[in-house]
Amino acid sequence: MTYTIQQIADALGAKAVGDTTLRIAKLAEPATAHADDLALAMSPKYAQTLSDGAALAAMLWPDADWQGMGLKAAILPDRPRFAMSGLTRMMDPGQGFETGIHPSAIIDPAAQLADDVTVGPLTIVAAGAQIGAGSIIGPQCYIGTGASIGKNAYLRDHVSIGARVNIGDNFIAQPGARLGGDGFSFVTPEPSTVEETRKTLGNRGDTKAQQWARIHTLGSVTVGDDVECGMNVTVDSGTIRDTMIGDGTKLDNLVHLGHNVVVGKNCL
Repeated sequence: MTYTIQQIADALGAKAVGDTTLRIAKLAEPATAHADDLALAMSPKYAQTLSDGAALAAMLWPDADWQGMGLKAAILPDRPRFAMSGLTRMMDPGQGFETGIHPSAIIDPAAQLADDVTVGPLTIVAAGAQIGAGSIIGPQCYIGTGASIGKNAYLRDHVSIGARVNIGDNFIAQPGARLGGDGFSFVTPEPSTVEETRKTLGNRGDTKAQQWARIHTLGSVTVGDDVECGMNVTVDSGTIRDTMIGDGTKLDNLVHLGHNVVVGKNCL
């Protein structure tokens, strides 16, 4: 799909100049841009490489001399990097997931899915799970017993949501994210070497090796609205109460949150 310069500028709430009827097929860095690309030259440093490419239009900065750069059109947002958020959302082709419930998906009869939910191949949705309107669950995912996912969730492939995990609206999980595993919690019949060493900052005393007993995980995970988990993020369930992730928080790839952790709002 292509857009005119004016359509893009209107969507971003930005100023468009020059031939605003030019059509844009995709985004590109200035040095490698083609004639139907929108070059992202959002500072003078990046604009220096415009002449290495063939872009006719670019997204620049508010007072940029776009004509002096040899362009036929430009978009001039007040905060170019913030404008990239809306621009990349607009131009994102997605993963190509088909809509609807794939025939190979296994949906328990006791699960509750809104009418427009998409569930990909080989995904399992367990009994009592709830998935909100507009959500997309990619291939080979697992949604556990009694788990709840709000509206407009987007789960890529191989995402696991454990039993009783409660997730708000607009949740995004990248491939391999796992929420709701058991916490790493063990205890010995008598104070262990680990406990004595921690208490004395190094002295093991007379402690001896003992067999570890598992403390079971009875809590789960509660996730707020607008949370995103990167690839292979792991979040343990709480021991008694839930592990908590606040609204708007974003976790990068390979982040691990142990049992009982509380993460506030809009953390990055």
